[in-house]
Amino acid sequence: VNASRTRFARDAEAHNRALLLDGLEVLVADAVAALVGDPAVDPVGLAGLFAAADGEVGDGLAGEFRQRVLARLDDLAWVAADDPDAPAGSVTLTAPRGLLVDHRAQVAAWLPVAFPPTYLNRLGAPMRHPHPEIGAEGRGFLARRANPAGEAEDGARQEPGAVSVEVLGRLLRPGPVPIWADGKEAEGFVALCRLLGFLLATDPDGAGELVDGLRGDPKAQVVPVVGGADRETACVAPPAAGVDEPTGAQAVFARLRDRGGAELVPPAGLGLEFVPDGTLDRDLLASPGGRLGIREYTTNAVLDRLAAASDQRRAPAEDEASATAVFVWRLLARERDSRFGLRQTLFDAVDAVPGAWFWCEPGRARNDDGRADQRRARALAHLRLPAADGSWQPATALAFGADWADWLDGQPSEHAAERAQRYRRLEAV
Repeated sequence: VNASRTRFARDAEAHNRALLLDGLEVLVADAVAALVGDPAVDPVGLAGLFAAADGEVGDGLAGEFRQRVLARLDDLAWVAADDPDAPAGSVTLTAPRGLLVDHRAQVAAWLPVAFPPTYLNRLGAPMRHPHPEIGAEGRGFLARRANPAGEAEDGARQEPGAVSVEVLGRLLRPGPVPIWADGKEAEGFVALCRLLGFLLATDPDGAGELVDGLRGDPKAQVVPVVGGADRETACVAPPAAGVDEPTGAQAVFARLRDRGGAELVPPAGLGLEFVPDGTLDRDLLASPGGRLGIREYTTNAVLDRLAAASDQRRAPAEDEASATAVFVWRLLARERDSRFGLRQTLFDAVDAVPGAWFWCEPGRARNDDGRADQRRARALAHLRLPAADGSWQPATALAFGADWADWLDGQPSEHAAERAQRYRRLEAV
């Protein structure tokens, strides 16, 4: 060192370089490895100590030495990681380069929920979250080591400390590997949506390309949807761009409010999936939900899917016809606002006017709203329902009979008796 002992002597640089860069660098790394390998030492606080000593070094050789030591430690497993599968009383160690961590507080909070440690273990990814007891300063230091500044694969400038879209893109393609544990799908998906929404706002180009690339990718099974009696809640890929319209091959809907009761599960033949009720709020549905192709659940939107299926002119199998009829009945029974809801229909049925419910109304299709409404009415008119002989027939091929007459006999209507008599005569034909 120099006479004032404030920096390395310039005339001894060759000697110091050999000593520091080729000797002490290895010695420091060996010391850290020995330290974290000692069962008596808790490695959780080590990241905070490195963070407290972080900063720029004025001396050129000392600064070079520090950077080379940290670079060597980047590949050494010395950081306490979040590993719920670790044996009791033990701590899993990982290298800074293998951490999933971000210097931004919001992102750091969402990452472990969106991509739980158990998912990273199941995926076999060489990546772990930092131990949850590592403080904010330690996490910030680790984020800068795990995500150095540089150039991303697409040529964009990588923000130091920020998780790259390339890393997120790999994690967002789990294929058949479940991301979230049973019962945690909604919580995990909300965290993922908050993460993607934040990224779309702060990095619209990079995050936009990331989200758009998920649509239609069969490996990107990240959208939780309700299951029926034959399957648990499952995850599906976002619908491919351009096919989430009423006539598309697939659609995913989300109801903003949870009305309680059993979830409504669409039959497979409609090419329709429902995010569990109340999972997304309006903001999350707008972004990133809309960018992912998720549309707001409304009765009319669902009936548009029914109309698209009806346009295929395909006679469904009996089990499919039964499932669709039950689904539509439950859908319309819950409806309060649509003109097709069963609440109002049941009142109108007592004093039904012949022809009032015929699906084709002259002049209604002259504007877009009327045309859409007429397609929905036509789809309901062609819905297959159980006939008295046990077969499933389009509603347009069915007629009221004696059983409906029995129902009318108990209704308080001046025309009920006359209609009941007509129904009995009709069944006799």
